[in-house]
This record gives sequence, C-alpha cells and structure tokens, in this order.
Amino acid sequence: MKKWTESEIKYLIDNYNSSSNVELCEYFGILRGTLTKKARELGVEREAKWSKKKEGYLRANYDKKTLSQLAEEMGVSIALIRQKKFQLNLTSTRKDSKWTKSSIVRKIDTLFSENFDISASNVKKKYPSLYSMARNYYKSWNRSVQASGLYYNRIRKDKNNISWSKEMVLEKIRLLADNKEILSSKYNSVNQKKLWNAANHYFYSWRNAVEAANINYESISEKILDWSAEKVKSEILNIYNNDLPLFASYAKNNYVALYGAASTFNGGWKQAVEKVGIDYSQINKRANEIDWNPSLIKKTILEIDERGEDLCESVILRKQSTLRTAARRVFGSWEGAIEYAGLEIDKVRKDIDSEAYKGHMFEELVYETLLATGRNVSRSNHIVINNKIYIPDFIDNNSGLWIDAKLSSWGVGVEPTVTKYLQVQDELKIIYLKSGDRDMKSVKFTWIKDYYPELMSVGRGDLIEKIDSIK
Repeated sequence: MKKWTESEIKYLIDNYNSSSNVELCEYFGILRGTLTKKARELGVEREAKWSKKKEGYLRANYDKKTLSQLAEEMGVSIALIRQKKFQLNLTSTRKDSKWTKSSIVRKIDTLFSENFDISASNVKKKYPSLYSMARNYYKSWNRSVQASGLYYNRIRKDKNNISWSKEMVLEKIRLLADNKEILSSKYNSVNQKKLWNAANHYFYSWRNAVEAANINYESISEKILDWSAEKVKSEILNIYNNDLPLFASYAKNNYVALYGAASTFNGGWKQAVEKVGIDYSQINKRANEIDWNPSLIKKTILEIDERGEDLCESVILRKQSTLRTAARRVFGSWEGAIEYAGLEIDKVRKDIDSEAYKGHMFEELVYETLLATGRNVSRSNHIVINNKIYIPDFIDNNSGLWIDAKLSSWGVGVEPTVTKYLQVQDELKIIYLKSGDRDMKSVKFTWIKDYYPELMSVGRGDLIEKIDSIK
C-alpha cells in the first residue's frame, strides 16, 4: 500500500481537477484504483467539464475554429473536443468529405504497407479524421481494418515491435553497454520497455538478445546476485548518513551497481529510497543544495575519469549538471576544476558552445520538463505519410499534437518545419528558449520559462538550472 507524503497529497489536491487519471497515475507511479481511493478519502472531485452550453458552442463553431482554439475557449482538452465531435456526429465537410468506404480501406492498406502502426490508439492520434470516419462507416476501427483484409488482433499484438528490427535491437544493446548502462532484464523491462519488448519478440528473451550482441550475460547475472533488498537498503542509508547526493540522476552515474540493484529489487530508485523511510520529494529539492566542496568535486571528477567516461563540459552538463554548476562556482570554470583534480585540460573537449549540441540539449530538457509537469508526451519515431518522412520531437499522447523544441522562435529552422508539418497536421506547437513569441497561423509558440512555476511546485529546480545554463 502506498504511503502518501504531505507534498504528494498537496500535489494531488492542487492538480486533481486539471489533470487526467493517466497523468496522475504516471506522476505518482500508482494504479488507478489507488488514485481514486485516495481522492475519495481527501474529498476531492473533478468539476464537470461539459455542459449544454458548451455543447451548443461546439455545434456553432466546430467548423469555424481550430481544435486548439475551441479547447482554449471552452476550458477543456483537445482530446475531449474530438470525443464530443464524434459523439455529436459533427464532421467537418472541409476535412472529412474525402472519406468513403473505399478510400478508408485504401488508406489503411497504404499505411500498413509503409510499416506504419495502424493500431487504434496510434491512428486516432496521427489520423483523427481517418479514425473518426472509419468508425462512422464501419462502427469500429477493428472492423475497418478487417475490411482491408488484415487481422487486427495480430496488428495490436505487434504494434510495439513495428519500428524495430533484429539489427536495431543489437545496436541499441551494444550502445547501452558502451555507455556502461545497466543491462539486467528486470531493469530494462522498466527503463527500456520498447527495446526489451522488441528483444523478446525477435530473440525470445532478453538474455538471448544480450548474448547475440556478444555480451556475456553471466557477468551481468553475477553482479545482480551480489545484491539483495537488505543490501540495497543498507547502502542507501549509508549514503544518506554521510550526507552524499541521493537524487536519481546522480545515483545513476555514481552508484551504478546500487542503482541497478535498486531497480531489480525495488522497482526503481525512487521506490528504493522511499522504502528506507526517506521522503524522496525532499531529495529532489536538495539536489542543488549539496555541499559541493573542492574535495567532493575532485573526488567525483576522478571517479568519472576512472570509469573511462567523457569529461567534456557538455556531457557533464547533460548528465550531472549540479557538479558542473558547483565546479564553476568553486573554481571559476569547468577547466579550473579539471586542473584541480590533476587531469590534463587538453584532453577534455570544449564543445559546449556548439549550436547543434545546444539544440540537442534543449530538446532533452524540454522532454524532461513536459514529463515532470505531468504532460502525457512521448518521443516520435519516423512517421511516413504519403511517402514523406516526418520526425517531430514529441507527440502529445492525449491530443495527437506534434511538438517541436527550438532554441529560437525566430530561428532559421522554424519556418521550414512549420511549412512541412502543417501539410499533414492541423496544428503544431513550438516550445522555444529565446527571441520572444511570434504569431503564425495554426502554430502555438510557448516559452519554456512558462513552465518554471510548475517545475518549482514539483521540486524540479534542477531542470530550471539546466535550461538557464544554455546561452
């Protein structure tokens, strides 16, 4: 049974009305039943999101305004707008007149031949008009797929493996090994779920896949056998009592074996810390308050070097931003900290000012921000539409909205992206770092700093620091 902290209870009360059950369950790492039970105990309820007045407004404006405009004006999600349009049979002539039974079947066949995931959930997100009209003609998505001569149950079963191949699985496993990531089956079933599923699909077990990548699985098993739930608890308590960092990003890079064992025996680092009796929300808040004295900075740098990992400033900023920030505060620069540790500065790359790297780093931070603030988003795979490839940075799993991260709202890459994506999407969202808002039809520009209050409320000041470090 879950033990609720005061901060978690406050978050639940503050966000229950504005967040979905899926979002809240993902945030707390619990099942829906646990969530609804706690909500009832606290006496929190969601306000009714629909009314006759809203229905009338939708009927009057569904064909005149975009989904995002309707959602904003009516105070509901885009997903709910789509749902109500379907329930009320409000089809847009402009968008839906092209669909007939035969054109639906042809489109499904084309998507399948292009190796596109035609499961109901994916098509609903990527092709809402196709999904809606297919259900209108065939009463269900399942029947429309079967009308195309395909076996839907097999499609649904294989949807997680569509974008993978044997070679891709092996390449990914080798990359994890090169990066000294944890390779146990239990850990990757949670932290690399799609890879783990694909490995089991093509090689019939995770172990078989690892060995096919020419990695000795016995050595992985032996490392796991050295641990137990009690040993995990003892090691975490020892770290805590010595006032050393306990937040996940630090633990993953500095307590590698312990981090992996915590995932194996406790289901994750956060769960392992909380089983010791430590309030994890306080751990996150303390992430930037560690006593990074010269001795600890030197010790951490040397440990990273001994593990053979990259010590260039850009990599450290991505993996251990608090270490880099402390090094610059104590020594004036990252180079100064490297010299203090007795290492040769010439061997450390200086690629922090690379625009390409900044763009990649900002994209990663946007993803972390969206997840931390409860958004149900996912990374995008290659999307093939009409023989053209589209790769948006993220997809809103609730609305299907494509989201891109850009360093500047007025950057040279913005307009080509918008022009290309709006050929197949009604709307697009751009999250930018600098240069200010701009007005483009069907594009919503959002400044990353608009998320700062939410990040502070969930104890993720570390993300704010990382974002602010990009100049």
